[in-house]
Amino acid sequence: MKDGPNRTDHTVTTAMNMNNENTRTPVNEEKILRKCVCGWEKVTTFRGLRIHQGKAKCGQKGQQQPCTAVAGETRRTKSQGKNHRAEGPNVAEGIRVTEEGPLGEAEPPCEHEGPIPTTSDRTEPNTETKEPARRSKLKWPKSNEAEAWRDLDLDLIKTLEGSLRGGAETKLNLIGDIIYQTCKDRFGEIVPKQMTASREKGRREREILQLVQRRRQLRKNWRKATHAEREGLKVLWEEVRKRLARLRRAERIRKRSQRKQKERANFFKDPFKYARQLLEEKKSGKLETTREKLEQHVKEQYSDPQRSVPLGTPGYVPQPAKPTAEFNIMPPKLSEVRQVVEKARSSSAPGPNGVTYKLYKNCPKVLELLWCLMRTVWKKQIIPSEWQRAVAVFIPKETNSKDIS
Repeated sequence: MKDGPNRTDHTVTTAMNMNNENTRTPVNEEKILRKCVCGWEKVTTFRGLRIHQGKAKCGQKGQQQPCTAVAGETRRTKSQGKNHRAEGPNVAEGIRVTEEGPLGEAEPPCEHEGPIPTTSDRTEPNTETKEPARRSKLKWPKSNEAEAWRDLDLDLIKTLEGSLRGGAETKLNLIGDIIYQTCKDRFGEIVPKQMTASREKGRREREILQLVQRRRQLRKNWRKATHAEREGLKVLWEEVRKRLARLRRAERIRKRSQRKQKERANFFKDPFKYARQLLEEKKSGKLETTREKLEQHVKEQYSDPQRSVPLGTPGYVPQPAKPTAEFNIMPPKLSEVRQVVEKARSSSAPGPNGVTYKLYKNCPKVLELLWCLMRTVWKKQIIPSEWQRAVAVFIPKETNSKDIS
């Protein structure tokens, strides 16, 4: 009688576990940010990554990433002092144990062309970091397209919840890349303007060119003509000259009127920008210097070798009163973050991740998720690595400027 209930409970528990396992989504079918060795990256499944590698032929010999795991050992990095070997009665020989990937999921095993390398033949992974290229601008929807922004907000939340893995610092380092890639696939990039071809010349301009060529020919004929022939050529020359003067005067009036209309339109479009271009000196040029000189110049300009030396208090400065309230070190509130985002300009240049304030203004759920992660790193006193990068743009001070000064 005692064995019956125990067996029944065990059977029910096993069935529940089987149902949970059946409803669980496989790791390789989750849509997360996946990267290829060729630099391609996209929010997709593991099958989508394999399809890209098959089309782009990234999985051929010499292009696959070297697998650093051996039988019975975990993948090793340079920071580890010694190997961590999986030992125990349940570990069979030849089983490969892998670490979790950057998003918290188990990485798929590498496909070797030959036998698994031993510890002595194993190559260390390449730890060189490439400088990220400046990302192009995206075709964001207009601010009055509320439905498009609402759909984007919901889709981004679903994608981020399914893609972000790890701690708050890891999530903050990846959230910008996922948002940019998702919006890039949906809206596309802004193609930079190319040099437009020269317009077709008008009737008056074509006639001016013909008259100039005719005048040049009359000059040649006049040099070779006799005294009697020169009188007739002189009359023709005078007719061509008068006609050419009238056409050129009319063309100057047309160009002046067209230039005035263009300047008037630019003034009404942005008076501040028009006045600044009108009063400021023209600046142009491209910086030509080495990276070492540039870093040395920035270090000299923005560092103080005597920063550790105390300045002391001069006698003529009055002593301020002691503060009556403690300094507020609490994490920022959601209302404070929203207030800062609302005051920011939508046309401000984005950071290295390419995401502008326009998205956070129109996607409140994404902003709330970002605020939650900010509170976590604030409490843990952690600064994500993505927040420590910046894009510097050097502006020339004069015409044809090349040197840094």
